[in-house]
Amino acid sequence: MIQKELIDDLQLKWGRIQQAMQIQHADACLLSVDVNLYYTTGRIFSGYFYLPAEGAPWFFVKRPNGLNDDHIEYIRKPEQIAEIFAARGIKMPEKLLLEADELTYNDYIRLQSIFNPKETGNATALMRTLREIKTPWEISQFRISAEKHAKT
Repeated sequence: MIQKELIDDLQLKWGRIQQAMQIQHADACLLSVDVNLYYTTGRIFSGYFYLPAEGAPWFFVKRPNGLNDDHIEYIRKPEQIAEIFAARGIKMPEKLLLEADELTYNDYIRLQSIFNPKETGNATALMRTLREIKTPWEISQFRISAEKHAKT
């Protein structure tokens, strides 16, 4: 079970990302790099984290199995995301942010062709900037770690 404090922290982070996306006039952000997955979900998994500029995020998981939530979908390949969006009536983004500085060229082009946005932007610099500013929960975790380290 995830702690309430962590859930509140994740929602704060999602709000910060959405605010930054709205400034850039982006409709959504798709993340798949481990550091960004951990930052936005509190765990690392094989798959994608999709955050629209407004509303709740979606988690497209290849593995591990056993994660349950209304917004978790299991996929084998990213092309299934478009199928899921169509089945659920989710509008495809016109401007999509991808991790351009982190993804391989082939992965970037593949994701771009799946979503087929009018415009793509780079989420890498945005995420690096947002991760620099620590949330109250993250600071509390540093303090707990420092206290244990001092006792050692």
